[in-house]
Amino acid sequence: MAGRGERSHAELFVADYGLDGFRHTFDATADTWSEFDHFFVPGYVFINDDGTATNHVGALGHEQTMRRLTELAEN
Repeated sequence: MAGRGERSHAELFVADYGLDGFRHTFDATADTWSEFDHFFVPGYVFINDDGTATNHVGALGHEQTMRRLTELAEN
């Protein structure tokens, strides 16, 4: 989720890196980032089915991301 910047910069980032295969959101006010106490880029917030959120600071590759998502689905 992009935020805390210009929407046009986020759109350019999506276009430059070919990330248009899924829906993106833009958090202009950073309210969502604040809700999860997460302000790091790159970074992720993984949310399980009971709403528990786990922050990850730093980049994740495809395999690491898929591993984390699989863990969420299995637990």
